[in-house]
Amino acid sequence: MVLTKERGTVEIQSCTVGEHLRCPAGTGGESWTRIVRLEVRDADTFIRLHFSNAESLDVTPHHIFTLADGSPIRAERLCLSDILIGRFGRITLKRIEAIGESSDSATAKKVTVSCEPSHQFFAGHHAATVLTHNYTFSS
Repeated sequence: MVLTKERGTVEIQSCTVGEHLRCPAGTGGESWTRIVRLEVRDADTFIRLHFSNAESLDVTPHHIFTLADGSPIRAERLCLSDILIGRFGRITLKRIEAIGESSDSATAKKVTVSCEPSHQFFAGHHAATVLTHNYTFSS
């Protein structure tokens, strides 16, 4: 789930290029970042991350997050008790699950989003409360 300026809280796969996602502002507040590219692709391995704010996210192992100290980290390198940035304060990683999805499953899709000007936005299983990083297609 993500928070859009145009439609409120929606599933990320329903978003379209041009919509705006809730993101942190450089001054400590909140702002909006525009989706400039969005793709849905097959994926067969996911990591389910459970956080102290009762939120969770299913991501691919290479998905990038930002630790509370500002450093980027791939999901596969996260450890229990790592502290990340949440929409309403710091959150702690409480549980990590490896999930293998069958390639013919409707849930075996990853949504790849690229945003500008901010390359970060909030997402979550229930609400947009975990800071996550978008994908930079040029990298």
